[in-house]
Amino acid sequence: MTTYRPTYEELEESVTPAPGKQTLVSAGMFSGNKSDAGAIRGKIRLVLVDDHTVMRQGLAGLLRSEPDLEIVGEASDGESAIHLTRALKPDVVLMDISMPGMNGIQATQIIHAEQPGIRVIGLSMFEEGEQAAAMREAGAVEYVTKSGPSEAVIAAIRACIRSQPVQMHTEG
Repeated sequence: MTTYRPTYEELEESVTPAPGKQTLVSAGMFSGNKSDAGAIRGKIRLVLVDDHTVMRQGLAGLLRSEPDLEIVGEASDGESAIHLTRALKPDVVLMDISMPGMNGIQATQIIHAEQPGIRVIGLSMFEEGEQAAAMREAGAVEYVTKSGPSEAVIAAIRACIRSQPVQMHTEG
């Protein structure tokens, strides 16, 4: 049985930005659906979602250096993130919370409702609080601050695939 894999052009066409709005959808090399067990044995497939290009590029650079992680797509807004997760079926989505248009909380609710096996990790400049609670209520499995150590993001990705809580110790 052959699994349908959309082309990059089909992914681009599936995302129609609002008038006057620029949207980024980027899909890398990807294979069909993977089970959780497959993700643990192979590479963890990621989609990065952040409206700031520099932040996405920085995360991508950090994560590409990890041999067990693979970035399969990037998006600059919540709507694009939903389209990418439908097409690519990643294991994990790193989701910025504050984005124009559809924010990360709204996108997480939709992704979680449609594809509960995809783990969403909320990313924000804000420390734990209302934002973190809202993301978890929307279906996110973890919440990481952008101001924290890069190891926290990597640990959160690996832990959510193993379904283990992340135990990070911060100094301060």
